[in-house]
Order: sequence, then structure tokens, then C-alpha cells
Amino acid sequence: MAFRPHHDTAEEALVYLTECTLATVEDLIDRTRPPKGEVTRQILMAQSGMDIIRRLKLNTSGYNRVADILGMTDGDVAGYHQWKLPR
Repeated sequence: MAFRPHHDTAEEALVYLTECTLATVEDLIDRTRPPKGEVTRQILMAQSGMDIIRRLKLNTSGYNRVADILGMTDGDVAGYHQWKLPR
């Protein structure tokens, strides 16, 4: 059986799903030949989550990727990953 995290609120679920999407972005970018279209799609999805998290000032404790991007780039997912994006 797969791990199923428990979230009491929609806000907690949003932060969790954004964290998971950011992990997917990192995995794709780390590939030898990342699929550029998919990287872009995942970044856009993560950015949507980050925008809501930032606007609502949601608690990101325990979600390192989300907290790092908020702290380092004020939530700019593409900016945070720019140095690794395929050219």
C-alpha cells in the first residue's frame, strides 16, 4: 500500500501537492535530456501553487522545497531553477 499523507485542511493539501510538484521539477531537470515541454508544464503547475501559498501566507513548515523557494526568490519557481533549466 502506498504512503497516504493526512491533511486536515485544503491549505495543507495545497502545500503538500506543491512540494510534490517541485520534487517532480527537480527530477526532470536532473535528467540527462530533460523533456523541455514537461519541465515547463510542471514549473507552471508549481508556480500556481506557490502563488496561492504566498498570497494566503500559508504555513510551509516541514516542506523544504516550498519554503526555500519562498525564502530565496519570493516564490519564483522558474527563477529558482533557472540555472539548471535546459537551454
